[in-house]
Order: sequence, then C-alpha cells, then structure tokens
Amino acid sequence: FGAYASISIEDFLAHRFLNWSESIPLTPPNVSDKDLCLFPESINGKYVVIHRLDPNICLDEIDSLPPTTPVNRCIELMGPRAGMWDDQKIGAACPPIRVAEGWLFMYHGVSRDKIYRLGAALLNDTGTEVLARTVAPILEPVLDWEKIGQIGNVVFSCGAVVREDTLFVYYGGADTAIGVATISLSKLMKILLPSL
Repeated sequence: FGAYASISIEDFLAHRFLNWSESIPLTPPNVSDKDLCLFPESINGKYVVIHRLDPNICLDEIDSLPPTTPVNRCIELMGPRAGMWDDQKIGAACPPIRVAEGWLFMYHGVSRDKIYRLGAALLNDTGTEVLARTVAPILEPVLDWEKIGQIGNVVFSCGAVVREDTLFVYYGGADTAIGVATISLSKLMKILLPSL
C-alpha cells in the first residue's frame, strides 16, 4: 500500500507536524504494490512514481500533486537477477537522487536465503532506463544488530541525503534498530561508471 501526504515547508520548519494533509492512496486496493516513492522533481511535466509489483520495480506517471488517481501502470524498470544477491525480489530504498550523470537510485534486494541488502543503479535523465547497476551490494547485514532482531538479516533504507561528496544512507537493521552508513558519492559513481 502506498499513499501520498504533504506538509507545507513553513509548518515543517516550525515543527507543526500535525498539519499533514490527509493521505491519498496511490496504489490500487487489493493489489500487492509496495515500496512507492516519487522522483523529487517533475520530469517532462509529469511526476514519476516508482513502485513495485512483485518482483519488479515499475514506473508510472501522474499529472499533478496531490494526485487524483492511483498508479495503474507498470512500466518495468528492472527486475531480480538470477543467481545474484537480489534474485528473489527488489524494491525502492529511497527516492532517486539527481547526479550529473542522471539519477542515482538505491534499492533493496532479497536473496534466495532471505537476506535483505542494498544496491545502487544509475538511471538516465528521464529515469526510464537503467544505465548501470552494482554487481555486489553496497550495504548488507554484518553487525549483530543488523543480523539479529525482529526480522534477522535485514538492512532496509527509506532515505538518503548527499552532503558535499558524502552519501548518507539511513537504514533499519533487523527491523529493530536504525543506523546510518556513509560512502563517498564519487566512489559509488566510479563503481557504477568505472570510466568516470
């Protein structure tokens, strides 16, 4: 289930967190559609939504915010890769981040042995094509609090920010604790595009 709600910048900065708009469903009822996020800016006059219809990551476009109708298309972006760390299912980890080369998109992947890891992909300027994708995960459960908890062997992110050359990835470990991991953005981009 995915929903849209908004709050004004003024209310957010003034810590008036009770002033959120009423949430609007963005996924159709009775459909297993998860991991929904929006690109942080419009693309060609449309708002692009990333969502997951198992096991693939899909796109759809909406005309306005707030949206007037739920997503109803699966423009396939990428799917699981057989025999790899993300071979069972994948989903968005956070909204894409604008970079000089297009969009940096982090996603979670689940392996056959039920371990949740994070990977990264580079999307083109419109977000509709995968230009590169990490072969190995960029974050996986290795610490006790990531491996042992409510649901073990899980790192699962819902947010990231870039400050200068540092990418901060905020994530949950074992569905019990919250942490932050960092990586140099230029290093991650070199992993995705070695010619940089």
